[in-house]
Amino acid sequence: MTRTHFHEGDLIGVLTTQPIGRVLDYKAPEGGCFLGAFVEVPLGPRKVMGVVWAEGQGDFDHAKIRPVTRVLDVAPMAEEMRVFIDRAAAYTLTPLPAMLRLATRAPGLGDAPSMRKVYRLGGREPDRMTDARRKVMEVLRDYGGLSFTLGEVAEMAGVGTSVVKGLVKQGAVAEEDAPRDTPYPRLDPDYGGKALSEDQTQAAEVLRGAIGSGQYGTTLLKGVTGSGKTEVYLEAVAACLRAGRQALVLLPEIALTGEFIDRVEARFGMKPAEWHSGVTMTERRRCWKMVGQGDAQLVVGARSALFLPYRDLGLIVVDEEHDTSYKQEDGVLYNARDMAVLRAAGCAAQVVLASATPSLESWANVEAGKYRRLNLTSRFGAAVMPSMGAIDMRNEDLPGGKWVSPTLRDAIAQRLEKGEQSLMVLSSDLYGSARAMKAHIEEIAQGGTDIIIGTQLVAKGHNFPNLTLVGVIDADLGLQGSDLRAAERTFQLMRQVAGRAGRAEVPGEALLQTYQPEHPVIRAILGGDEEAFWAAEAAERKAAGVPPYGRMAGIVLSSPNVQEVFDLGGEMARRDAPLRRIGAQVFGPAPAPIARIRGRHRVRLLVKADKGVPLQQALTEWVGQFRLPTNLRLAIDIDPQSFY
Repeated sequence: MTRTHFHEGDLIGVLTTQPIGRVLDYKAPEGGCFLGAFVEVPLGPRKVMGVVWAEGQGDFDHAKIRPVTRVLDVAPMAEEMRVFIDRAAAYTLTPLPAMLRLATRAPGLGDAPSMRKVYRLGGREPDRMTDARRKVMEVLRDYGGLSFTLGEVAEMAGVGTSVVKGLVKQGAVAEEDAPRDTPYPRLDPDYGGKALSEDQTQAAEVLRGAIGSGQYGTTLLKGVTGSGKTEVYLEAVAACLRAGRQALVLLPEIALTGEFIDRVEARFGMKPAEWHSGVTMTERRRCWKMVGQGDAQLVVGARSALFLPYRDLGLIVVDEEHDTSYKQEDGVLYNARDMAVLRAAGCAAQVVLASATPSLESWANVEAGKYRRLNLTSRFGAAVMPSMGAIDMRNEDLPGGKWVSPTLRDAIAQRLEKGEQSLMVLSSDLYGSARAMKAHIEEIAQGGTDIIIGTQLVAKGHNFPNLTLVGVIDADLGLQGSDLRAAERTFQLMRQVAGRAGRAEVPGEALLQTYQPEHPVIRAILGGDEEAFWAAEAAERKAAGVPPYGRMAGIVLSSPNVQEVFDLGGEMARRDAPLRRIGAQVFGPAPAPIARIRGRHRVRLLVKADKGVPLQQALTEWVGQFRLPTNLRLAIDIDPQSFY
């Protein structure tokens, strides 16, 4: 049995975040340390952070083993978190130090608790308003009651620190001494619950029972756009809080966070902790520390929030679970939806996967009896699903260079006459900040735009009450090409976009421009028969032996030398005995669809195997045969989502 406490001088194994690939032996410091403690250790001439991972191996000259420099003043990493990191690393074939880096991405973890100067909105207006001063005031207003350091305010406003200090003298900005890391305000699960519809009430009751069981389980919460999935899973969050456990809600995009935080505050009386790239480094450190101490009850975040050091995690919600942005495509390659299930299984937590258009993987897990499924069939309030229709482009007189058919143009004109909004093909990439995008979304929602051009923006949960017409311009586009998930993604996107129409009292209409109205995907969308689509798509994937009914792994080789990557790729394809032993096939090498990035040539191989085989073990043996040239990189992507 592994020891949990070590006395001064005992041999301990420390896993650092450095790319060494193994646990290193050190001596426990004065006062000893616990298994899971965060420590600072000497590594060559440097001092680096690590975690006490195991007992020392003792296979090194004892006299040369150095002691731990110090134990950091943060909560130790729980055993279930260490097990999760181990399992996630083994599944994704990621080196342990790289996986540990994901779990320690907060600045200043080793800093001693101290006071700092923070700045927030004061009670007065400045004697004169300049552009620079206006920017500071706008930033502080946008972020409500949050406090920031001097540097953070200046950076967010794009001004010098002297501007902020000038506003402090005027009383327009308040300067205060505050502890660096403070607990988050307590959330009240009984504060602001809404009246639920009958099917919402039934679904919430099932989720409350699941939370109350204290056991692991995964539930697919499926509901048409506007059916109130958020209200239902917030009831699960409330049940989790009542049980004294922590909850995590994952969102696919930062742009959705602002609106969701407001809903959380309306439901629980206070704002939750946030963890995503839009959060300042100060707040990031606070979130990491408070989660570990149990002083953050609810975290709302991006996929990496899975790797925070929860004290007692009881619920993970993956909102819009089908969204492709849950797959990290660089660095550590993992799918947050799958990792959420792995994380929950290790700490007896519940998972709620919420979507109007679930991934085929989740649908198949329900069919196999691994997940529970709850359906919300009616839209909330007076809203009804829009009527769906196809515009057969083979019958439209479309001049060259034009892409809106006469039929769709007439439908838009009718909406303009009535003062209603139409939506036709906007991504957050177009905006300099999440704040700018949020402002634009609010302007649209309040009727400030007659015609909206966009796909991702509207497919990701934003509400536009005055929107009554959706025109899908290029419905056929996703149906082309070799991506095995093309039909699924086309289906999801168009169902999500169409679901945005008619959310208020006025019924909506969705018109799809298509040259193949008889295509099974188009027919399934128009007929509203989602189960028929999933069943047909599942049958095709099963027959082809591809995910979720088979296994795949992508291998990407990259180097500045194009000949080098093709030579290694060819040699790997020839020496595939470890893969053949498990019945796996290797396809390639071939140029990646994006064949060159930042001066590096990219070549892909694809490995296809049956569902139950030990693929990771075979891949490790296969790749281990080859010695990589200095400048060549090899990345393994288990369960690739895109074939880039």
